[in-house]
Amino acid sequence: MKSILISTVIIISATFGYVEAQAALNLSVAPMGGGNSLRFGRIVGDEEASQEVRIRITSTDTEQYQIYQRMIDPFTNDRGVTFSRDILMGYTLLGSNASGTLYAQALEPIGPADQLLYSSSPNGDSDSFTVAYMVRGNAVTDSGNFLGRLQYTARPVGGAGQDDVILNVTFEVSDDLKVEIKGSSTANTVRLRLNGDQESAGHVQLSFRENPGRTIRFVQDVQGLPQNASMNEIPSGMILFATSGSASGEMYPGTPTPLSRRAEEIYSSQAAEDTFYVHFFLDETILERQETGVYAGRLNYAVEAGTIQEQTVIDLELTVDPVFALSVDLPPDGLSFERILPDSQPELRDVNVAVRSNLGKPYMVTQSVISPLTNASGDQIPAEYFTVKVVLLEGESGKSGFGDFQPVPIEDHPVFSSDASGTPSRFKVVYRLRPFKEMAPGSYATAVRFSLGEI
Repeated sequence: MKSILISTVIIISATFGYVEAQAALNLSVAPMGGGNSLRFGRIVGDEEASQEVRIRITSTDTEQYQIYQRMIDPFTNDRGVTFSRDILMGYTLLGSNASGTLYAQALEPIGPADQLLYSSSPNGDSDSFTVAYMVRGNAVTDSGNFLGRLQYTARPVGGAGQDDVILNVTFEVSDDLKVEIKGSSTANTVRLRLNGDQESAGHVQLSFRENPGRTIRFVQDVQGLPQNASMNEIPSGMILFATSGSASGEMYPGTPTPLSRRAEEIYSSQAAEDTFYVHFFLDETILERQETGVYAGRLNYAVEAGTIQEQTVIDLELTVDPVFALSVDLPPDGLSFERILPDSQPELRDVNVAVRSNLGKPYMVTQSVISPLTNASGDQIPAEYFTVKVVLLEGESGKSGFGDFQPVPIEDHPVFSSDASGTPSRFKVVYRLRPFKEMAPGSYATAVRFSLGEI
C-alpha cells in the first residue's frame, strides 16, 4: 500500500512540471541584419540610418493576443550623455503579416509608453510581421557610441501572463568634426592692396563636415586692426567685411560692415556640413588719406560645437601704394557754348575736379587753356566776357586760384592749391560766357587741360 502511494505522487509531480514547461504564447525578435542586437552602425551628420526587425509569435492557445513595443532605456553614449529627444522612429510594414491586424503603420517616434504594433486573429493564430526603424541623425547632438533598449511584449487580450523580449539598439556618431579655415592669398593670409585706381579684395573660406547635428558657431575676433612699421593703426572703417555662400546657416553681416575689434558671431547652424566666406573690402574714400606702406593685423576664428573648441589665426595684410591722381569731369559737349546771341543770358559750364593723394605733400592743379573762346569763323570772345572761378565743395580743404569770376588766362595758371598736408580734395571750376551787343552770333568753343603736380 505504501509503495502505491509513492508512485502516485511521482506521476502527479511530473504532470505538473510538463504543464509549466509549455508556454501558450512565445515571442521571438530577430534583426534582419543578423545578430542579437539592432545595429545602425556609424551615422554622419544629419543622415538617416534604417534597419528592420522580424517579429514571430507562436501561440498554442486559441486566445487573441497583442504585441507592444516601448523604449525602456533611452540612448546614452559612452560619456553618459542621454538624449531626451526622439531619436528612434519606427513603423510596421504593410503586408508583412499573414493574419491579424497591423498598427503603427506611419513613421512615428518610439518612447517609453507601450505602443501597439499588432493584434492577432480572434483565434490567436501564430503569425509574424516586420517593423522598420530609422535613427534620425539630425536629432543627435553629441558624439560617441550610443546604446538604448527596446522591449517587445506579447500579451493575451483579457488574459494573464505575457512574454517579453529585450533588444539592444546601438549606433555610433563620429566625434571627428573637421573644420577648415583658409585665406585667399595663402592658407594663413589675406592680403588687400590699393594700387592706384586698382582696388583688391580678399576673403577667408570657412568649411566644416561630420557635424553630428549639434549647433556649430563661428566667431570672428580682430586681434588689433592692421598697423604699419611705425605702429600707426589704420582708422576704423577702412576695411569692410561681409559673409556669403551658406545655404543652411545663419550668417552675419550680409552687407559690407566696418571691421572692428569686437568679437562677432558670423555663423551658426546645425548642418552636417557647410562652406561659407568672409569677404574683405577697402573703403576707397578713407584709403585716399591713408599713409602709404604695409599694415599688418590678425584675425582669430573660434569654432564652438558642443564640447569642441578650435581656433585658427589668419594674418590680415593691407598694402597702401602711393596714390597721386587727378580726375576731371567735363560737360558732355566739352567747353562749348552753342547758338549764342548778343542778347542771350549769361551761360555757365562746370568742370568737376577731384584729387586723390596719400603722399602727405602739398600739390597744385594747373589749368591750361589751349586757345581763346572762338567760333567757326575765328571770332574771339574778349577776355572780360569769358571768365572763370573755382568753388571748393563743402568740407574740402585747400585754396582756390580764382575766388571770384576773373578773365580766363590763356597761359598756364594755378586753379587750386592743397593744404600743407596734401589732403585730397574736390572742387568745381565754373566758366561763364556773358554775351555782349557787338559779338557775332553763333557757337563758341575752346579746349582746356588740367594737370597735377607737387609743390
